[in-house]
Amino acid sequence: MEDVGGETTHTEARDERWPLPEGWCWATLGEGVPKPDAKLQPDPDSDLPFIGMDHVEEAGFRLLGQGKFAEMKSAASHFRRGDILYGRLRPYLNKVHLARFEGAASAEFIVLRSSDGIRAEFLKYILHRQHFVNFAMERVSGDRPRTNYQSISEYPLPLPPAAEQARIAEKIDALFAQIEAGEAALAEARRNVACYRKAVLKAAITGALTADWRAENADTLENGEALRTRLLAERRAAWERDQIEKAKAKGKPLKGEAWKAKYKPPVEPETEGLPELPEGWIWASLEQVGEVRSGQTPTGVAQLTKARGDYPWFKVGSMTTPGNEVTMLQSEWWIDETDRLKLGMHIVPPGAIVFPKRGGAILTNKKRRIARRCLIDLNVMAYCPTESIRNYMWVYFQQLDLRTIYDGSNVPQINYGDVAELFIAVPPTEEQAEIVARVDAALEEANRLDAQLGAQEGASKALRQSVLKAAFEGRLVPQDPNEEPASKLLERIKAERTKAGKKPRKARA
Repeated sequence: MEDVGGETTHTEARDERWPLPEGWCWATLGEGVPKPDAKLQPDPDSDLPFIGMDHVEEAGFRLLGQGKFAEMKSAASHFRRGDILYGRLRPYLNKVHLARFEGAASAEFIVLRSSDGIRAEFLKYILHRQHFVNFAMERVSGDRPRTNYQSISEYPLPLPPAAEQARIAEKIDALFAQIEAGEAALAEARRNVACYRKAVLKAAITGALTADWRAENADTLENGEALRTRLLAERRAAWERDQIEKAKAKGKPLKGEAWKAKYKPPVEPETEGLPELPEGWIWASLEQVGEVRSGQTPTGVAQLTKARGDYPWFKVGSMTTPGNEVTMLQSEWWIDETDRLKLGMHIVPPGAIVFPKRGGAILTNKKRRIARRCLIDLNVMAYCPTESIRNYMWVYFQQLDLRTIYDGSNVPQINYGDVAELFIAVPPTEEQAEIVARVDAALEEANRLDAQLGAQEGASKALRQSVLKAAFEGRLVPQDPNEEPASKLLERIKAERTKAGKKPRKARA
């Protein structure tokens, strides 16, 4: 693919202009492109297709679907074949579509009608350029930013002769097709990396990943019964430490040994029908090898949070960093020890794995491992594995899809039993360490490759903008001095619109 050169994006002033080739001229979008004012009232008998914002690809041109105008309850904008639909809601989404049929569009679209003077194929690329996105975004406000025709009509339009517009659009089509082929290959490569991650994690928790190591070390491995006895003893010790901590938080230290009788051993799970495990491995419920905890949001806690303090207090919104590999959350809320004791909030230990307990956040499948003692809010659940199995449990949770265990209600929620009753295949301690080391190495390599592919995707997007920049500076195709200059074309467009009774907007000086 040829090098078109140039910068990829602009942070330009609101009316930046650049030198144009011979035969081009500056206009405004409003001078060249009128806004059709035809509106369609709801009509249950209509057979027109309907295009809503969700039907148009973000940062692209493709139509992803369509509805029926007959099912709509509000007025819509009428568009014809060859019109441009420009998404005015959140212009940074850069939704642009060249209509190939007649229909009705959501009021969130501005319908722009091309003409013999301004070709639709050329216009759609004008609107797709980051230069135009920046211009539109400078003229919006509010939580749901919208632009309008009045604002974008002031956009400075670099206008070439009509025939050159066609050549430019054809050249961009060809170059974008090459870019799209590369992007498709990158997307497939990233899917393969994701599949590799899943395969590594599945192999880890089934024993396939360390089959060779297990064969070499079979004589030295801990047997299953010894492993079970030790893990249950660790669980009880963790429970006792937690009871001491909770009593301290209430200001009522425990005395004597009688309180230890309150410990309830986890129920031995029924493992009949589960797959056969490698030698030395055991089946256990998550309740047997750790503790499931819900977070707390006591009355008044919001007034006690600080910029810094003894314990970070994490919410679902704190889980903003991408990827399961992140081992520390980012928190804006901190609570001092004195306030924690006053509120009776329970500490979540290092190594605990936290995830959303309810709401749509479950569907994002967020899971994080805590690197320090912390507190969590009511919408967060924590799984606190016993100490010797912490790192292996992180491997297990990385492959666990939260969407497979929530209660299935309209407002998804994960309950105690949904987690506590899950089964896990537990390998001997020495093999756990080998599994963790191999998984870490494999995922590190996968992350490195994924980062490289992500950078290439970013470069691909930048290349698109370089193509557009070159196109609208007149550097993408040669000029033909025999073609009618754009200034004459613009005069004709103005005359035709004046004749039709539509007064054009004046170009800004």
